Amino acid sequence: MHDERDRLDAELLAAGDYARLLAMYLPVVHDRVRARVRRPAADDVVQEIMLRLYRELHAGKAYPVPFRVVVHNVTGWLIGAHFEGRELAEPYDPDVHDRGVWDEDPTESSYLESLVERLPEGERSVFELRVLDGLSAARTAELLGMTPNAVDQALHRARKHLREWLVADG
Repeated sequence: MHDERDRLDAELLAAGDYARLLAMYLPVVHDRVRARVRRPAADDVVQEIMLRLYRELHAGKAYPVPFRVVVHNVTGWLIGAHFEGRELAEPYDPDVHDRGVWDEDPTESSYLESLVERLPEGERSVFELRVLDGLSAARTAELLGMTPNAVDQALHRARKHLREWLVADG
């Protein structure tokens, strides 16, 4: 799933089609922000995330990680900025604000992604929406046509599988 997304992102980046690239991420950013921030502040946070990404892309910024990771990091950082009372327009400094993803060992990242890819489709979808995209159980249930309880159970199973595989491979 990520390989196809990363390939499409790379094509759009190479073509300079930033509007289309960002349009594909807008629903994810919107849902993730709305899961944590109340309106009308949520709309401001979403707008700032999209503007920041747009400005960086137009400035020619290159990233050492897939663009989806950039989107998730900037989203998390600006949600944090909202709750910490920082100005949303404060410059983003990866050396100060980053959670370490930029310096992550690519083999370790690939290994963890490969474990997530091993999950059964339903568990993988729930894990990605709940953990990677940060959506609520209710929103995840709505998107996947499940009940919130079924989402919680699938997430529990996914985490159990990942723990078992990490211990077995450790």
